[in-house]
Amino acid sequence: YSAVNGLPMSIYSQLINHTLRKNEGHYFSKRFQGLIVSDYGVVEKMLSQGAPTTSVPPTTSYKEALAKVINSGIDMVMLS
Repeated sequence: YSAVNGLPMSIYSQLINHTLRKNEGHYFSKRFQGLIVSDYGVVEKMLSQGAPTTSVPPTTSYKEALAKVINSGIDMVMLS
């Protein structure tokens, strides 16, 4: 799955909510108002791997992993 500095994009709240949605990073000419979809199977990967190169440990339950993804700003989770 895609990651920046080892942090999975699907739980990278700063990038999703501030840079993309609020255009605070000035990378886009307009605010993004579309649907943000997770990487396929990211919830399962959070259960088994966490974010190996960062301090994000594997989650202990599917519910916890799903909450991390949704609370980071993802609109739709791709399930496997």
